Amino acid sequence: MGTDALLTSGVTEKMLYLIRDKRSIEPTNPLNKVRTSRILMFLAVELIGFGATFAVTQVCPPIPSYSLALSIHLETF
Repeated sequence: MGTDALLTSGVTEKMLYLIRDKRSIEPTNPLNKVRTSRILMFLAVELIGFGATFAVTQVCPPIPSYSLALSIHLETF
């Protein structure tokens, strides 16, 4: 992942919004209209999803897992 993709990521933007001093945030920032608890909830879901995806790809061989999932899906129909 390049640094440009990391800096322009929505998740990174929300994390930076939460740790910045409230006086340094622009009043026109659209995140000002969203409750902080909702931003934290969104970040938690995003990071848990990323962690789960990363864990699956590191523990299981990815290609057999996908073919197994496809075969199970196709057998149900």
